[in-house]
Amino acid sequence: MADLTRNGSAPKAHAGPASDLLFPSATIKTGITLYQGGAVFRDPADSALLKTAAAGNPQLEPYGVSGVKQVGDGTLWAELTHGPHPFDNAASTNAIPATLPMGWPLYAQDNHTASLTDGGTALYPFLGWFGGMTGESTPRVIVWVGFCPFALNEIVISVSKGHADIADAAATQDFTLYTLPGPAVVVAPPFIRSLTAFSGGGTGSGTLAIGLDSDPDAIGDEKSIFTGGAAGVMTAGVNGGAGYPLAAGGAIKAQFAADTTVGAFTAGLVLASLRLKPGSY
Repeated sequence: MADLTRNGSAPKAHAGPASDLLFPSATIKTGITLYQGGAVFRDPADSALLKTAAAGNPQLEPYGVSGVKQVGDGTLWAELTHGPHPFDNAASTNAIPATLPMGWPLYAQDNHTASLTDGGTALYPFLGWFGGMTGESTPRVIVWVGFCPFALNEIVISVSKGHADIADAAATQDFTLYTLPGPAVVVAPPFIRSLTAFSGGGTGSGTLAIGLDSDPDAIGDEKSIFTGGAAGVMTAGVNGGAGYPLAAGGAIKAQFAADTTVGAFTAGLVLASLRLKPGSY
């Protein structure tokens, strides 16, 4: 992929009066060519001038989509549109699935290609928020640039189980809570919000852990939910500290454990939650 070298199509999905919000005028950097349909970014490290080359510049701020071809001379204001616009879809692990939740953050692989991730070491800047797919034979990604009325800034993954829900005749029982549709970042370690202590059936201990894929306590280490246990924050696992990035496709799981079998519990109810920020970082 590469930045535009000629005008592209610049259709804009209809979004009503909200999409006509006025943004402050901004100046195009001298020598920078904006092509119709290309994403435009403001560089806070360069006098807030407008630029269009995205990759490798994570500090850039998305500011709109160019409505016409313009060449910057240091004084010219850009003619931009804002709101939902179609972008090409990145490939491979950066490809955006049609099932991605609306409002999920997306990144600019170049000024006309949207990416599910920030590219890691490629350092793609933030582009906007997912708004669905076009109905073309090769669907393009609809990205809300500049603003989004349904931006997804946080997701909460919760587990609520009583003793009757945990019935396996085994020392542990796992529940898959959520499979990440895109990258996300841990906001804080999991928190047990409510606890009626587990007990009975000859059990002498009981714990809850929050894991990732095959690691049962990767996000939240085992915390007692047995008699004497208490609600509160769980100790962060190896992937559970604030700011830890989680990859798309990761399965968030809850694991209940007992010293005998988890199905032996005759009392108990717990509610725990994990807060994540959608996006690469």
